[in-house]
Amino acid sequence: ILAALSVGVYVNSLWGEFVFDDLIAVLGNKDVLPSTPMHLTWQHDFWGTNMEDWQSHKSYRPLTTLSFRLSYVLAGNRFDELHFHAVNVAAHAL
Repeated sequence: ILAALSVGVYVNSLWGEFVFDDLIAVLGNKDVLPSTPMHLTWQHDFWGTNMEDWQSHKSYRPLTTLSFRLSYVLAGNRFDELHFHAVNVAAHAL
């Protein structure tokens, strides 16, 4: 029941666009791309900046960033809103 409720609440997001912080956290984040070594994700903040850098926001969410990378790969190495949102809805359902 909980999984069905989770899907029901978030299913309307499937056809949405990337907005607001998605532009930096997803589209502009080099850690989302498979060409960036995965271990760097554990050293960078949510925005892709090294945590030791004075300009780092210090918002540490590596699992979220890795879920963006998974979405990118599952979408055929491209930024496809539907795939990103589908992975997000599935994660909420778990």
